[in-house]
Amino acid sequence: MQLTSMLKCSALIAGCLLVVSATADERTVLFTIPKMSSAECQVVVTGALKGVEGVRKVSAAYSTKSAYVTYEDRKTNLEALKKATAREGYPVSDTVETRRQ
Repeated sequence: MQLTSMLKCSALIAGCLLVVSATADERTVLFTIPKMSSAECQVVVTGALKGVEGVRKVSAAYSTKSAYVTYEDRKTNLEALKKATAREGYPVSDTVETRRQ
């Protein structure tokens, strides 16, 4: 195998390992947010959560008064997420961790 081919393979393998380790600390939680009662509330909650560093995805629904949040636990934590919604007037009443990757 040529040296350049070996280097390319090594770089590819290293890149794959980096991707695996980058997603290894990702968590998804389900928040219950009782005061979220309209589409406007949903937009505010979504914006507050997306504004927290380390949040990767937010899926909020006022119809179920809940929000799924996927975040990197090396960059943020549950308390920071809860504080973000509470600052906007939408405190979290219940938290369930649904998945850790």
